[in-house]
Amino acid sequence: MNKKVSIALFVGICLVFAWPVISSAKSITLSLADQNSEVGWGPVHALQPWAKQVEEATKGAVKIQIYPSQTLCKGKDAWNATKNGIADIAWCFHGYWPGLTPLADVISLPALPFTTAEEGSEVLWKLYEKFPSIQREFQENQDSHALDQQSVYVNHHKKAGQDTGRHEGAQDKDDRRSAD
Repeated sequence: MNKKVSIALFVGICLVFAWPVISSAKSITLSLADQNSEVGWGPVHALQPWAKQVEEATKGAVKIQIYPSQTLCKGKDAWNATKNGIADIAWCFHGYWPGLTPLADVISLPALPFTTAEEGSEVLWKLYEKFPSIQREFQENQDSHALDQQSVYVNHHKKAGQDTGRHEGAQDKDDRRSAD
C-alpha cells in the first residue's frame, strides 16, 4: 500500500469516527496529545500532514490542534486523557496499557510479518473490523476508538444524548475543543 493511499485510508477512518462531532458544528478544533517532539519523524511525516489533510478534507470544518512533547498528557496517560475529555485524540504506543486490550496487543508481538508501522496499522484495523471481541476491548473506553497501531484515539463526547461538539462540563474559555 503506498503512502498516499495509507494516509487517505487513515483520514477516512478518523472521519468515520469523528462524524458525529463534525456534523454537529460548523467548525471544530480537536486537541491531539502527542508524546513526541514536534520536530520528530512521526509528527513531521505523519501527524502534521494528517492534521492538514483532515482540515482540507473537511473544508476547514475540522481542525486538529497538536500538543507535542507530552504537554497535554503523558504518553502513558493518553488512554485516560481521551476517556476523560482532556484530549480528543492521542498518539502514543499501544503497549502502555498492558492487559487493558490483550487481544489487540497481538499487534505488539515480535517477529510479525510486516516491516512498517503502516502495515501494522492496517493489520490492527482489519482485526478490529473483523473481530467483535477486539471491538469490545475498546468499549470500556466508550468515548474512544482505536485507529491504528500507534493507538490514535478519537474522543466523542455526548451531552444529553446529543453531540454538542464540546467537552461535557467544560467552560468556554478552558475548552480545548471550541466551535468557531
